[in-house]
Amino acid sequence: MIPVLENRWLLNDTVLKYYGLRKKPYTFKNTIKISVSTSNIIKSFDGIKDMSEYRTNYQIKKLIRDKIIIDIHSKKSVPETIDSAVFCTNCCSNDYIIPGLELNNEGLCPVCANMSSLKKLKDVLPVVNTISHNDASVFDVALFYTGGKDSTFLLYYLTQVLRLKVLALTWHTPFMSSNSITSMKNAQRIFTNTNFISKKLTSDDQKAIYKKSYELMKNTCICPFAAYPLFIDDLRNFNVKYLVLGNEPAQPINLLFNRLSPKILYNPIFQTIYRTLYNIIRIFRGKKKLIKGQIEMLLLLETLAFGKPDYIKTNTIRNPLIRNIHESLKQAEIFMGKFQQTVKQSSIDGNIPALIHIDFNEILPDGYVWKDIKTLLKEKAGWNDSSKENISLHTSCQIEKCKEFSQYQSFKDMNSDIIPFSALELSIAVNLGSLTREDAIREIKFNSGFSDTAPAETEIMKNAFM
Repeated sequence: MIPVLENRWLLNDTVLKYYGLRKKPYTFKNTIKISVSTSNIIKSFDGIKDMSEYRTNYQIKKLIRDKIIIDIHSKKSVPETIDSAVFCTNCCSNDYIIPGLELNNEGLCPVCANMSSLKKLKDVLPVVNTISHNDASVFDVALFYTGGKDSTFLLYYLTQVLRLKVLALTWHTPFMSSNSITSMKNAQRIFTNTNFISKKLTSDDQKAIYKKSYELMKNTCICPFAAYPLFIDDLRNFNVKYLVLGNEPAQPINLLFNRLSPKILYNPIFQTIYRTLYNIIRIFRGKKKLIKGQIEMLLLLETLAFGKPDYIKTNTIRNPLIRNIHESLKQAEIFMGKFQQTVKQSSIDGNIPALIHIDFNEILPDGYVWKDIKTLLKEKAGWNDSSKENISLHTSCQIEKCKEFSQYQSFKDMNSDIIPFSALELSIAVNLGSLTREDAIREIKFNSGFSDTAPAETEIMKNAFM
């Protein structure tokens, strides 16, 4: 045996890190702490000498048993094309779009193997599916509205099903698709009990923010986070009680597989304990008690404004996406300075909406089935689908392929440990019944940015900050 580390394992000092998705029961354990002596042994592997020529210890032997150290001739490789990929037998996951994907003996990917224990998880945000009228405000709720499938369904549900007075907030970006713009115009005509407000960044702020975002992430996809500083004053002035997020049901679980939110944060009991302790600290500091959802809103606002929540003592946060967006927003100094002042005042007076999540699978008898939702929205909301066939995951933005491409390339090159969001969300969506395995595979092959060639839409993205 000529020893080498298996593909996708990387040694950094005394930590072995896996850039992939490990099979159950190791799915959420992608780092292994090793001793200095074990690290030195691995560093000495030259791809020529036999294992018998190296000294070993118990950790080396275990790594061999666990097939983390393997024979050089057995080392796996990432497929060069989607057509040569190995697919999960149940969903669309494969080792091309997720380099380092491990399948179990039944051919199931880690998403499918773990989903039975994860389907009941809802969100790290409070889940509120029924909302009462707010007599203290002109509006009952607000939402960020893009004209895409998910936000249009949320708008429909709030206005037509719950019969609420809705404030629809649109951050107008240079990347909005023509079909989403048409959908928004139709919605304004149909939903007469809704007030629509649209804002955009100044040209200078937009260029500065997008330029930094591209430098950090190789994409300018920072939606919806720039909408918070744009609209926080409106939310406060109108005394809006709830800002409602209607994320596609796969998105919260994606955060779990990407290790951006630990499983305990989805536990309602833990959430209650955390909110209680948080409010005790606020009261001790002479501040007003916050309700659930307001706490989550303030934590997010403080992180976007200052890089971390006020009560967190570490210098930064684990989530690299939010960290990069904070750094990008900082480039617009006047815009950011005003936002920071508002966030500080919001923490003092407690005048912020509760950030809540509506679970689409819970409110629909057959779940959030994408084809059915599209049909409903075309009939009831004047929604316009994309002119491209089989697009289901992203329907409002022209540059989603650019985000997928940049995330895919960074992960493939092991420069980032963030698994491309769409790769996980499509797999999760198949498990949740939102679309079929066949439809998901078609979307990957024909409408995604999983490629070694930059998407044509890259020029649209770059023009926003050039």
